[in-house]
Amino acid sequence: MNRYASLVSFWGLLALAGPGLVAAEGSTTGLVQGVTAFNSAFDAWSYEGFVEAAGIFAAEAQANPTSSLALYWQGVADFHAVLWCGRQEGAVARKRAEMRLQLARKSFEAALLLKPNDAECHALLSAMMGMQIAQHPSSAIWRGPSVLRHQRLALRNGPDNPRVHYLIGCGYYHAPSLLGDRQQALAHFIKAEPLFDEEAAKPPVPIQPLWGQSSCLTFIGKLYEEAGDQAKAELYFQKALKANPRDQLAQQAWADRKK
Repeated sequence: MNRYASLVSFWGLLALAGPGLVAAEGSTTGLVQGVTAFNSAFDAWSYEGFVEAAGIFAAEAQANPTSSLALYWQGVADFHAVLWCGRQEGAVARKRAEMRLQLARKSFEAALLLKPNDAECHALLSAMMGMQIAQHPSSAIWRGPSVLRHQRLALRNGPDNPRVHYLIGCGYYHAPSLLGDRQQALAHFIKAEPLFDEEAAKPPVPIQPLWGQSSCLTFIGKLYEEAGDQAKAELYFQKALKANPRDQLAQQAWADRKK
């Protein structure tokens, strides 16, 4: 397993598909095309598909320089390309992951220049820096404060955003042992669960797909499984598959459960 695989094996549970923003900025048609390409890439779990989606959003961001939404989506697509690489072996996948991680970071930072209070951009930057700390634990000295700063800004600007709690929960789940906290992770995942339910009950917006719910539920199941509560673990794996039957890692968690 390559070093990125060890970092993002569980981060692959992130079922990102949208920024949680309802914004009529830029070309709605271009954004919809990009979202469609991204969703197809996620369903097929395709690196090339994520790269294609990132390219569509990049063109949209270039055509509409004030569109923080296009920049956000570009970062999301590149971030998923990183997650895809984390499941692969070899130097090529590692090089791709490093490149796409930097592109995603730049997109989120550019989006924040346009919209400083974007909670999800802050949450994703925190998550990405956490991945880098996991790769280089000594970097916690200078990256750790930035992780915490982005977490605080995410919670301040999106206290009721399910993806904010989901991503912060993932950060606690995957942090090195000195910084990790399973109880904090579970608390944020549990906080996100009803917020995802509320979001799912609202009419969908083409450029704002619902995302992350099935992955969050899968994480809850894994934490209960670790704690020895097999009944709750199975319940949450079933909930995850009901929320998104195409979530491949939710499928894997359920299959492992049945072995």
